[in-house]
Amino acid sequence: MPDKIYSVRVAKGDGKPVDMTIRAKSGVQAQDEARRQQPGARLVYILGAQPAPHVFFTEEIDVQLQEEEIPSCEGDVQHLEQVKTCLTMRRSGQSHAAIADLLKVSKSTVGRWLKQYG
Repeated sequence: MPDKIYSVRVAKGDGKPVDMTIRAKSGVQAQDEARRQQPGARLVYILGAQPAPHVFFTEEIDVQLQEEEIPSCEGDVQHLEQVKTCLTMRRSGQSHAAIADLLKVSKSTVGRWLKQYG
């Protein structure tokens, strides 16, 4: 079974749900990974899924993104993952609109990330 990119929402019961994107083979695996990344999660909702792009990051790209300072996130790991997913999807031919829809950001944000980091 090929991987998919799942959009999930994790609720901890504090009224502040967290939206995430997770690459997994099934919805159950996506929920398990969300619970692993967000200890104390009460509910994990799957909001949608798309086929994962068939492009994989090289170590060089990962290191470059981690070393660059991303001003708007200041150490926010979820933001870094969104930028990586954005770059991967664009390199596999996805449109700005499709990327923005999956990552739950605006098309202009996708364009800015691609300009800055792509």
